[in-house]
Amino acid sequence: MGHKNLITEQKIIDPLIILAVDDDPMTLISLSTTLSTENRIILTASDGEEALQIALKQQPHLIITDWRMPKLSGIELCKTLRKTKNTRHKYIIMLTSCETDDELIAAFDAGINDYIVKPFSPKVLLARVSSGERIIRYQQKIQAYATQLANANKKLQNIAMTDFLTGLPNRRNVLVRLKNLVAEVQRYGEPLSCIMVDIDHFKKINDTYGHDNGDIVLQKLGEILKEKARSYDMVSRWGGEEFLIICARSDNEDTFQLAERLRKAVAKTTIELQKEVTISLTISLGIASWSAEYQDAEQLLKEADNCLSQAKTNGRNRVEKRS
Repeated sequence: MGHKNLITEQKIIDPLIILAVDDDPMTLISLSTTLSTENRIILTASDGEEALQIALKQQPHLIITDWRMPKLSGIELCKTLRKTKNTRHKYIIMLTSCETDDELIAAFDAGINDYIVKPFSPKVLLARVSSGERIIRYQQKIQAYATQLANANKKLQNIAMTDFLTGLPNRRNVLVRLKNLVAEVQRYGEPLSCIMVDIDHFKKINDTYGHDNGDIVLQKLGEILKEKARSYDMVSRWGGEEFLIICARSDNEDTFQLAERLRKAVAKTTIELQKEVTISLTISLGIASWSAEYQDAEQLLKEADNCLSQAKTNGRNRVEKRS
């Protein structure tokens, strides 16, 4: 597979948009006639101010401007384009009737990429424009590669932060989120709670129905928790048969009510496994809420895990929280 398959072809075959700027109508006609091809769109302006408005609105790839014009000179136009975010990288060719060292230095200092001496030769004009177009197309390819690389990196990051089985945020993801929330709690004093969830007798499910069916159970539970949780709760796969729910701005009692709602929703749901087998499921849940005595997220998670263990010890299919 060649590299060209990795970039957006449209970026390469788009027509080249050229803006020609000159206060002499005959020069504009000459520029338009010489430059016109089926792969180019030629825009024209008769002064610098008109050219600036067209450049901002139409976003041409290449601008050919006369130096001396009314209202806004070519130098002033170039300086303005270079200072404007959406036009600062445009390819600019200056038309000039003089090529003294001082004037050329001033033009390049203003930001031109190239210049053509007037009266211009059509062959020289085409050669300079073709040279500019090669640079523009090369920049487009680089931008296409950069965009694809950024998208690929974003996808990889999402993969790294997502549990492949349930599609929920994974342990790494939720720990980052929790760390940020703890920092907010320590700064602003807002409530924060979490719920540790464990499937009751999950080993028996795996042993009886097989690991493929165990995966179905995990996926279904993830769907139930995500559906029944509040929109601002973060439901994640903690590992194995455990899930962790981060409840930002929720105190102990609000979180307990949520946990009870989740427990009941799971208990009344039947899950269809392979070979038309259906099973019922229960979960145990442990709640922890941020306390001034905690110093980091690890202590909050440890408390939730302790409450989860208490729920399992006390018979499972129940919610336990710190009194």
